[in-house]
Amino acid sequence: MRLVGRLSFTGSGIALILLLHLCTCAFGASYTIAQVVAKSYDDFDALIITLNQESEFGLGSTSSGGLRLSVADCTLADSVSEQGGGAGLIAGYSVSYYQDVLYMDISLIEGAGKYKGYLLSDPARIVIKIFPKEEAFTGDYPSNISTEENVYKYDPKEIIPDNDLAINTICIDPGHGGRFSGAVGPTGVMEKDVNLRISLKLKNYLEKELGVTVYLCRYDDSMVYLADRTGLANDVKADLFISIHNNAYYSSKANGTETFFLSESRTDDERAVAVRENEDFLMEDPNLSTSKLSDLEFILAAIAQNEFLEESSELAELVQQALIARLGSTDRGVKQAPFFVLVGCYMPAILVEGLFISNPEEEEKLNDPYWQDLIARAVYEGVAEFKKRQEKRMGIK
Repeated sequence: MRLVGRLSFTGSGIALILLLHLCTCAFGASYTIAQVVAKSYDDFDALIITLNQESEFGLGSTSSGGLRLSVADCTLADSVSEQGGGAGLIAGYSVSYYQDVLYMDISLIEGAGKYKGYLLSDPARIVIKIFPKEEAFTGDYPSNISTEENVYKYDPKEIIPDNDLAINTICIDPGHGGRFSGAVGPTGVMEKDVNLRISLKLKNYLEKELGVTVYLCRYDDSMVYLADRTGLANDVKADLFISIHNNAYYSSKANGTETFFLSESRTDDERAVAVRENEDFLMEDPNLSTSKLSDLEFILAAIAQNEFLEESSELAELVQQALIARLGSTDRGVKQAPFFVLVGCYMPAILVEGLFISNPEEEEKLNDPYWQDLIARAVYEGVAEFKKRQEKRMGIK
């Protein structure tokens, strides 16, 4: 992680930052955990988390060998402790908060193997099953997720040095990939596939019409670790970083286009999008320390990004304007949120949410090469305008 050289922190300064950023307020949360119970069964052990109503959640493995559950806009009931014991393979749990998201870290003992999490109704509860290593996994993998690992790593020998001030190197990140499908539409269209197609078209526009060098974080259906996405952007000294995604929501009526840059979430909607997009990186290889960023690492990286906050905001605005003009979609605006994939990018960086793949009409458009091209063309136009403005400011003809 690179930090801005002119920044300096004292112990009290960091404590103040942590106090401001980590002490989230639980008042008014939509979801409440009323009970947490660990139970042992013949073939598995389970952690049963009862809520006041059904809620979407994220679940993934951590670098310490445990699991992490995340629920946005959620808090604990007064009767539930922030730390509790377990049963069988479950050693216990502890709860923390960051930006109104509740995180439950679940510690497992040696011998724990596969896990499965799902939501049940009446009463609303999240059930997390832990299976022993010697037992075969009894759950089915979702049909949209490949179990075959195909991990892409870039070759540093391919890097072309960039030493001038012009915007001539751009890194494009096609969101998700490999076993991480991203959102899946009503008819089974996978976000990871649409993201890649749009990114390849965008690469073509940028190279042919702007004459810039473009690197993609992946060129096929490969899984790419967080470290390799941000690492590639920094190592090639990219002048811009653009992460291509498409949106999803539990309601199929949600629609429109929005563009993000890295900062703290201001609204529940911004926070919910970030929680969903960040889940891949909490489910990466448990041996990768970068698969889970600590709160302090995130805060310091976000502060480092502040050097490019103005440029990122302007780039996001120009891309958003071009997208709305091309697509005629609902303008959901330029927003800010703590996306892991933008952390550590030492350059202006944005994340594009083209359309809602969870909306049947927009899913159909996203599966159409014509609409994929429209999105790519619009992002290119926003980048071209930003390049023109930025280079004019730097006196580059």
